[in-house]
Amino acid sequence: LLREIDTFIDSPFSLAIMDNYFFRNQEDRDALQKLLHLASKQKEQIKNHSFLGSYERIEKRLGITRLDIDSYSFYDLENKVVTTAFDKDKKYLLDLWFVNCPPCVQEHKLMAQKQTQLEQNNIEVIGISKDDDHKIWKEYLTKNNYTWDNLRVIDTSKTLIRDYDVVFFPTYILIEDGGRIVKTFSSFAENQEYLGLE
Repeated sequence: LLREIDTFIDSPFSLAIMDNYFFRNQEDRDALQKLLHLASKQKEQIKNHSFLGSYERIEKRLGITRLDIDSYSFYDLENKVVTTAFDKDKKYLLDLWFVNCPPCVQEHKLMAQKQTQLEQNNIEVIGISKDDDHKIWKEYLTKNNYTWDNLRVIDTSKTLIRDYDVVFFPTYILIEDGGRIVKTFSSFAENQEYLGLE
């Protein structure tokens, strides 16, 4: 894909290829650095093209190295507005998802099977849903007995999902040291492999 991007660097077509590459490598900072290097060679009218905004998205993703979760408000299962914070001595796996996302629903089954191992490795899961309908969201979690922390974004101009520029679901973000982003994954299996969970 990088060769194709380079070949079509001065064509808007390169933006579509860049978007594909970004989707496949959004969790790999080294791969995104290579993409940013290529994108920086584009002519300004291509780089700033409104079609996909790839250059801006890559810069934004690479510029985010921490998540300050305590600066966001969420709805909890009781539909109350809450905030949360990261403990510096714990690891967190943020699961960004929504109910009508088939891959998200499928991966929750796997996550449920690995809950004990996650807890044994001092990793706390926090589900962050972009669902609008509180009732459907809560019924889904209750019916499936998904008891890890679950929050729902409040529909305002400032949401964690929007600020982190998440467009593909599910997205998993591994957090350490009270907010440092260790790695981003596009599947729970990738996360499981990275953490060595069998």
